[in-house]
Parts: sequence; structure tokens; C-alpha cells
Amino acid sequence: MRLTPKVDACTNFKLRSVALTSSKVEANPALWREVDNGNFQIVYASPEMLMDPTKHFQCNTVKEHNKFKTNLVLIAIDECHCLWCWERFRPEYRRLGDLRKIFIDIPFLCLSATIAPHVASYIHEVLSLRWLTVLFSLSIRRDDINIVVVPFGGPHDITPLRRLVTESIHDLLNMPKTLIFLDGVETAQKINLELQREVSGHLHGVPTDVFIRTYWATIDDDRKDETLKDLRSGRTRIVLCTDAFSLGVDIRDIDLVIQWDINEKLTIESLWQRIGRGSRAPDRMSNSIIYVNKRILESVPQDWEEGWKQTEPQLEPDDIDFDELCIIPVSKQRPLAKFGIPVTPETASKVNRHVRELYKEATSLKEALRNAKQESHGTQQDRMSMAQKIDPGVLWAVTNMGCLHKVFQILFREPDDKVFMDSHKGWCCGFCAKRRGLPADTIVAPGVTLGHSIHYLERDPSTNKIIIPPRPQDVTPPVPQPQREAVSAERKKDLQRTLEGWRNLKFKELCLPPNCVVSLVLPDKVLTRIVNNVRKIVIYSQLLATLREAHWDQGSSLLIEADVTGLFGAIENALGQSLLKEQANKGQRALC
Repeated sequence: MRLTPKVDACTNFKLRSVALTSSKVEANPALWREVDNGNFQIVYASPEMLMDPTKHFQCNTVKEHNKFKTNLVLIAIDECHCLWCWERFRPEYRRLGDLRKIFIDIPFLCLSATIAPHVASYIHEVLSLRWLTVLFSLSIRRDDINIVVVPFGGPHDITPLRRLVTESIHDLLNMPKTLIFLDGVETAQKINLELQREVSGHLHGVPTDVFIRTYWATIDDDRKDETLKDLRSGRTRIVLCTDAFSLGVDIRDIDLVIQWDINEKLTIESLWQRIGRGSRAPDRMSNSIIYVNKRILESVPQDWEEGWKQTEPQLEPDDIDFDELCIIPVSKQRPLAKFGIPVTPETASKVNRHVRELYKEATSLKEALRNAKQESHGTQQDRMSMAQKIDPGVLWAVTNMGCLHKVFQILFREPDDKVFMDSHKGWCCGFCAKRRGLPADTIVAPGVTLGHSIHYLERDPSTNKIIIPPRPQDVTPPVPQPQREAVSAERKKDLQRTLEGWRNLKFKELCLPPNCVVSLVLPDKVLTRIVNNVRKIVIYSQLLATLREAHWDQGSSLLIEADVTGLFGAIENALGQSLLKEQANKGQRALC
């Protein structure tokens, strides 16, 4: 979470505040003593800064008598849904409950824009909140955001994102400010390179790496600040990002939010947080696109009523206790046929039952994470589909046969009288747009219309397969690629030796530890792939394509882009020299 803007906001209100980040404490070790002496009214810190037993707060602050402890009146946990969503890779969140043992009489304030009931029960247990805890619940309605679910082939098929930029290739500065959320940094790096190549040579006055930028937790603060500055000014139009952007960042004029792929890492809380990055200024509308693998969408039948008849539950709604620690997603026994149920006044009773059956009780707080992992993992003998693995709230949202907004409102406990209130400023979602008679060619984003929405596409009634009509460019014959003359086995051996020499040189330049092997620079199988396919490597883009086919990614390697360019030059030089050598040998044989 970005803490600097929060400190700036406190300064505007004449409140003395500080953000205890690793970089600031390292630059000024005396900062902790200022905190202990009570010099600040508000102290911002991460769970790692507070709960690490080797750091100052646990070693000194909590053990000594000081003004900080005397003056402390409140412990506030912002974005508290992260206690569950991020527990897998930030275990210190789980230990925040230990603060209750230290500060027994200090009240806790937990804040989040997205706390579903199952996560609320977990937060209550982890933080040892007392009964009765006072719950203030505000509306999560976003009547200024339109949402569509669009089927696609999978995260590696980035054709839809290419269209996003190519449709605006002649007027890129009119392209909407866009956030593309992903759940993996490696995937984000690959897509970033691909999109930058798409726009390269078409921009005027804006570098490609400014027009399209990246944002995630491990990027240093200076680069993050540059990204936010360029996004606000309009120089940056696309940001590929993770949840790091959806916490503590407030950009008011985001026009388009894209969720790229749905997998088991994504929770319903994170999805709504991401969608909510759009149109944060008054009187502004934004669109959101959720790209979902078509196989997930096809796994849920359209005839949800028949599905409910065949899977009537054994328990009545009154038999299920909301106060239990119901945090474990139901996966292995998930009745997919029921997930198409829409939220309407007529389905209210079934919807209420459905919500209660999405998550089941954990055996204990200590076992909650392990139970959740076991529930969502199959075995070699009993494999699980992605439709079974993903968060049940997310699955229901993207596959229901009704209004998408209403599903979110139900999951986050919007009062019934507000759920069925028709107050949306736009066309709401794909289902509502079709119901209102909006034409399929209504533009959602560059290269995307309502016709691409799951609610506009036809299905094969016998198989439930989604029928995606081909675009003109999809059936256009591929452009012929240049190819070299035949390369002899002897020349390929020369090329192999040259590339191994180039790799050894790069290995020395990188000054890696002595226990590292040279294949870290470029694996043997990648070199072999280049040599075997050298006839098809005539231009730089063909080298990049060969590297991708070998599952090698420059963004996650030790090499920079200039090194890849140098590799292409080494290939050209080696082939040129071996050709001259071969021709000279032929000439000598002819003379003989």
C-alpha cells in the first residue's frame, strides 16, 4: 500500500504523522525513537514492520514504558480483507491478532471497501475482536461502472489486448486510461513487451515504455511515483498491474479496467476492489471487462432452474449458522449447475441458500488456510477443473444468467431494498444491456463491443459451447515470413559454437556467484532451438518468436533487451562468416 499519500493527507489537516517503511527506517534509524517518544499523532506501518520479532517495535517499543504506548488510543487496520486474501504470502497479517494481547484496552478499527461475510468472520477470529463488535456497513453500489464478461481462449492468447491498442493505432492519445489487472508478474512482463512492440513506431512524443507501464509491489517507489505522475498527466494510457495498484492509490479518471483471466488466486474481494478503480470522480462513467476462459463459462449450464431441481440441498437455510467460521470455499463438492442462478425478487430464497452454501466452516482458525488449500487442490486420480478451483463468489459473478452488479451486492450484504433499486447511470452489465435492447455493436472499449459479451453470444444447446463468430482479421491469411536458404550441418555447428561463446561472455559480464552455471544466462535447450530453427530467424521479431516457443522470457531472465538484440547480431555474424567459409572451401575444391 502506498503510505506517502496518506502522510501528505495528514499534513494537510495539520496532523503529525509518519510512515515507517523499510527505506525510511534504514535512512533514519532514529525514526523509531521519535515514534517511541510520542512525536507523532498518527503512525503508519506494515504488518511486517510491527510483527517481525527481530525489529524495533517488538524488541523495544512494546517492552518499554514510553509515550507511544501511553498516548495510543486506537489501532486501525486498513484494507483488513487482506488478512485472508494475502495470508498465503504475507503471514504477518495473521499475527496482527497478537496486538490484542499487548494492547488489551485499546480499541481496534478494521476498514475495507470489500468485506464479504465469510471474510468478516475470519477477521473477527484472527484479531480476537470482542463480542459484540460494532459493524458499520456502507453501500458498495457503483452505479457509474458498466461491466461485461468476455470469453477468451486463455491468458496466453493476448489477441484481445493487441486489438485494444491496434484499434486506436492512429489516435493513441485518445485511448482511454486503462488498468489491466493480472495475478502474475511474469505474465504481466510478457504482455507488457508484446503491447509495446505493437505500438512501437506509431507514437509521437511519448516513449512506448511511458505510454504502457507496469506497477506491482516489488517495483521501487521512485518508478511507482513516475507511473502515477505520467498516468495523471495522460502520458501513460495503459498500466499493467497487480493488487498493489488497487490499495492506497487514487486516480480519479480511469476510463477502463480490465481483469485479465480468472484463476484460483483471485478472490471476490480483490475482483471488486479492482473494478472499483474506475470512475472515482463524480459524474464520470467507466467500463470494466472481465476476460474469462471460455471453458469456465461453458462448465455452468444456462438452464439453472433444471440444475437446482437436480441438486436440492439437504439442509434448510435455517440449519446454517452465520456466526460459524465459514471461510473455506466449497470446491470438490461444488454443484456447478446451480451457479447460473440470477438475483431477482423471485429467486431471493434460493439465492439466500446459495450464498450460504458457497463457503463451509473451518475446523479451527489455525487450520483455516490448510483446509482451504486442501479443498481447492485435486489429485492425480481426482483432478479438479478450474471452475471448481476458483473462488465460488467469483464463479457465480461471471457465470450467473442475470445482472452482474446484483451478485456483487448480494455477496457484500447490500440491503434487499437497495439490491433491486434501478439507479444505474449507464447500461450496467452485459445482461442488462441486452435486456434494454442495446445493439451488439455498442462500443465498450477499443476493439470490444457488447457483441463480445457472454450475454450476447450464442451457445450450442446440445453442448453448451460458446459460439464466437470469427472476425475478418481472424480469417485473413497470415503474412508470409522471410526464410533463409538451406543452412548446412557444418554451418549449424559453427553457429552453436558461436552462441556458446556469446553465452560464456555474458556469463562473465554478469559476475554471478561461483556456484552458478552458465545455462542460467540462456538454457541449452533454447540455444538448440535457435540453431535448429535458424532458417526461420531472418528478422528480429522471428528471434523473439523462437524464444517464446522455447518458453524463454527476457523479462524474467538475467538478460536485458539490449542483450537479446546482441544475440540476434551474433547469429547474423556467425551465419555470414560461416557462409563465406563454406563458399571459400567450395572454391578451393573446384580449383583442385
